[in-house]
Amino acid sequence: MGTIKTRTRSSPRELPQISDRISFVYLERCTVHRDAGAITAEDAEGTTHIPSATIGTLLLGPGTRVTHQAMSVLGECGASVVWVGEHGVRYYAQGHGLTRSAALAEAHADRWANRRTRLDTARAMYRLRFPREDPAGLTRRQLLGREGDRLKECYRNEAKRTGVPWHGRHYTPGDFASGDPINQAITAAAQCMYGVAHAVSAAVGCIPALGFVHSGHAHSFIPDIADLYKTEVAIPAAFDTVAEDDIDVGSRTRRALRNRIHQDRLLDRCVRDIFGLLLPDTAAAGAETATSLSTDSVKLRTRRRSTRRPQPRRGPHLVTVIVLTNCPAALRGFLTRWLLEISPGVFIGRPSARIRDLLWDEVTQYSGKGRALLAHTADTEQGFTFRTHDHAWHPTDHEGLILINRPKPRLSPKPPPTTGWSKAAKRRRFGGGPK
Repeated sequence: MGTIKTRTRSSPRELPQISDRISFVYLERCTVHRDAGAITAEDAEGTTHIPSATIGTLLLGPGTRVTHQAMSVLGECGASVVWVGEHGVRYYAQGHGLTRSAALAEAHADRWANRRTRLDTARAMYRLRFPREDPAGLTRRQLLGREGDRLKECYRNEAKRTGVPWHGRHYTPGDFASGDPINQAITAAAQCMYGVAHAVSAAVGCIPALGFVHSGHAHSFIPDIADLYKTEVAIPAAFDTVAEDDIDVGSRTRRALRNRIHQDRLLDRCVRDIFGLLLPDTAAAGAETATSLSTDSVKLRTRRRSTRRPQPRRGPHLVTVIVLTNCPAALRGFLTRWLLEISPGVFIGRPSARIRDLLWDEVTQYSGKGRALLAHTADTEQGFTFRTHDHAWHPTDHEGLILINRPKPRLSPKPPPTTGWSKAAKRRRFGGGPK
């Protein structure tokens, strides 16, 4: 039997689908490293472990350092890595994608190389954004002009809906703080959407430079996809965030945007839209189309009803796990009234949320000198949440994601150096000693 270090590399079929992943994680001023095969983010407060195989894209802001070993794990897990500026407002570079197939890239190039199909795809993108309008007969320049008018109208409508003052779109590249709160929120939301669009585009194997609406840039296709959801997801999230408060706008906007991405299942929708745009003749074929692109490709999506059991975060099934360490036997016996003890100190069951909270109150009150951990399913992008009691490792909320923080071990202070002469030095200097 092979060890962990000598196991074979994970194949794409063993990795989570892009639509099942967390949309993005933003890090800054930390060191991204590999610890025992896991990805960690270490800063002055301690070490936080990141489940790399469950995220779509990792946004690395200023002050971050990433090691070679960390990049190897991220590449194996199929997580996209994007280097961005402060608050995620500038895009510098990206890392590895998830797919092993070139079929969608070939279809992308075919539709882009032909002027007629390129314009047809640009019109199809416009229909996705504004379904009540018919862009037939419009040129690319006319599409851009009409798009600008619709964006201005969207800004005015959102300002009226939320009551946020709006004085126009103002953004200075490289100077996030120069804008007012609403412009900062819109910028943060837009750049996060670019990161999400890049993660999905790289995962399915698109060519970033071949844009249908935007052109002339090495990543023209990324804003093409991100803009599909700007007026529906990004802009409303920005205005709602500023309407609540104008403090810490960037972080709160990313949190609100992540919640909307989860509620709208945007990653899955983004995959469907890309296939519908680039492979319109085969998009209706369902999951078989995606899996037949290559024998070594990821199952990207499905349109027919799945035969798999529903995942916990997508249904009403609640699962609760409680782990006790060095707790009184009476507490363990008490928990077995509602939960099944499948291993010493490990309990699992499906109590209601009210019963679960009451059980946790009993655990924290009667655990004595022991430790306890509670994990249960939740309607979040991660699909679960957890609590700890008297653990050195504690949960930390990272912009809406619950991660584990491992505090740095406290080193015992060194004893002060001794002063004066040692006994041996005194004997050598002054003589004497035992006879």
